[in-house]
Amino acid sequence: MSSSIPQNSVLVVDDMEGIRVLVSRILSELGYQVIAVATGLEALEQAQKVELHAAVVDLTMPAMDGITLTNKLRELQPQLPVVLMSGFDMDNVLASQPKISPPPGYLEKPFRIAQLLDALTEAVDQSKC
Repeated sequence: MSSSIPQNSVLVVDDMEGIRVLVSRILSELGYQVIAVATGLEALEQAQKVELHAAVVDLTMPAMDGITLTNKLRELQPQLPVVLMSGFDMDNVLASQPKISPPPGYLEKPFRIAQLLDALTEAVDQSKC
């Protein structure tokens, strides 16, 4: 894998352009090197090219949902911290998909900048365990 991207690179994956741009802008302003893509396939392509520090992934996307993408990303980079974000309450998500466990960094949209940072920090800390 190439190491041309700094250690603080974050992959942002959301099929909704407005959210993708907003999250990318927030993270960029906080000093992260952001790679923003709209699909799971694009995310996997990027993960094969660069070493990622973390990923912020939308839970519900066409073609490949966030859980599937997270599993595939971790096949490529096993310790990758992932924050899942969704417009759905986690209890509802777990009820509809009982095979998943709550991720350490789950964000319910809409969220505040501080919540995004907290979730990212929590996911990174959990991945070090």
